[in-house]
Order: sequence, then C-alpha cells, then structure tokens
Amino acid sequence: MLPPETNLEVISCLPEDESAGQPVLFVHGAYCDAWCWSVNFLPWFARREHPAYALSLRGHGGSGGRDALVVTGLDDYVIDVARCLSMITENHGRPAMLVGHSMGAAVVERLIEDRAQRPYWHQVALLAPVPPMGLLPSTARLLALQPNFLWHVHQVTVGNKLPESLNALREHYFTPAMPHDLLLEVTAHLHPESPRAVMDLSMPSLVSMNGSRRVQPEEILVIGGEKDAIFTPPQVAQTAQRYGVDPIIVPGLPHMLMLEPGWEAVAKILQKELGDAQGA
Repeated sequence: MLPPETNLEVISCLPEDESAGQPVLFVHGAYCDAWCWSVNFLPWFARREHPAYALSLRGHGGSGGRDALVVTGLDDYVIDVARCLSMITENHGRPAMLVGHSMGAAVVERLIEDRAQRPYWHQVALLAPVPPMGLLPSTARLLALQPNFLWHVHQVTVGNKLPESLNALREHYFTPAMPHDLLLEVTAHLHPESPRAVMDLSMPSLVSMNGSRRVQPEEILVIGGEKDAIFTPPQVAQTAQRYGVDPIIVPGLPHMLMLEPGWEAVAKILQKELGDAQGA
C-alpha cells in the first residue's frame, strides 16, 4: 500500500446544531469526486440536522495523490475513508452512517471488514454496488451492446466533450430526464481512474463471509436503481444476498442516482434508516 495521503478534500454541509443528528459520510465511485454529493445530498441531509460530509478519494477532485494514481489500489482508498471517518466521529462524538456508491461501495465493504473501524461507523448503505463477481461480467455486457463504450468513457474523463461521448454517458449512467446543463457540469468532475483500482474491482470481491457477518442485517442497506445500465437490479440483489438483506430497487433511477431527477427517493430511504437508528 501507499503512504497515507494527508491532503484530502472533504466537502461538508453542517446544520446549525451540529450535535443534533447522526453524521453521514458519502464516498463517491470511480472517475468522479465528492462534488457529486454536494449538488443534492449534502444540503438535503444538513437541512434535516445531519452533519453531511463527502470525501474525494486520493487522486480525485481536490485531493492530493494525483501523481501516484496509476498505482493506487482499493486498499489505499480504504485508508482515506478511515481517516475521514475517524475525524468525523471525533468531531461529533458519535459514529457516522457510511454511504458508498459503486466503487465507493466496494471501498466501504473493505473498510467494514476491519474490526478496528467498528467504533467509527453505525449503519452502512451500499448504493449501486459493484457485484460480488466484479466488473468483468458488466463490462462484457456493456461492450456487447456498445463496443465503443470504454472509448467514450475515456474521452469524457480526459475532457473531450464529444457529442457522441456525452450521449453514451447519458445512456449508460443517466436517463433522458437528466438536464443537459447538469450533464455538462458532471463532465467537469470526471477524471481518469486508477488502473490498479479498476483491476482490483475486476476480480471477484475479496470481501470475506466473515466480513459480511460483522454487519447485522438491520445495519445495512443495499440500494440500486431500476434503470441502472452498469449494475443491474439482479446484480444489486447478489450483493444484498451476501449480507442477508433484501435489495431496495428504486423505480426509474439509473447508476448515478444521486444526481438524477428523483434522487430524493434514495435520500428518504437513508433518512428513514437514520431516524429509526436514533429512535432505537
């Protein structure tokens, strides 16, 4: 593993009374950064008295580590999340809800295997998680449907806003309801991803059965979008089965469900879980 990255971008929205509600930490997926949570989720939770944070993993957004991104693995990202999580817990005096999306969900899954991290989180939500068999089945399916899929992904992440690449981005990650202006703003926050991290994700998940047993069914949510072209509802169900819970499939939502119109449905599911925990 690489040395810890000390320069990590953390975006936050805080309620007036920061001690009122349980904090929430959001972890983004591959190719993007913490911005994706700042548009909707951070202010929404802050208005409901939950200190809300989003981390840009090393090499992403405003975080350091861009020079070493090519050799950065998932376990390095886990170290970033653990560092941020401990900071939040210490600041607020209570453990946080940990929400990971796509690759971020895979990072969260690795983190919760570590018994030493158990005091820092209470409740986990995996949104559009990478399935247990890894990326390869999904990549093969997407390439069969659109052979140029990976080329379009590369073009967008290096800043080439070709109309055909933007169309491919919308088709696979969003729906026709996604406003074009917001889609263009998304592209400003897309970056090349670590090839080593992608390789880690391509293999069947290393999360052990012992790790999944450390999370009680009432502590974890597995949520997917009905229209997700990247990780389909049956694949989301595979992750849910690992933890002994039923998947929650939100109608109409695609892979980037935190930005798509209708995102409030996911936020309300998370909020209900937070409310139930506080009342327990």
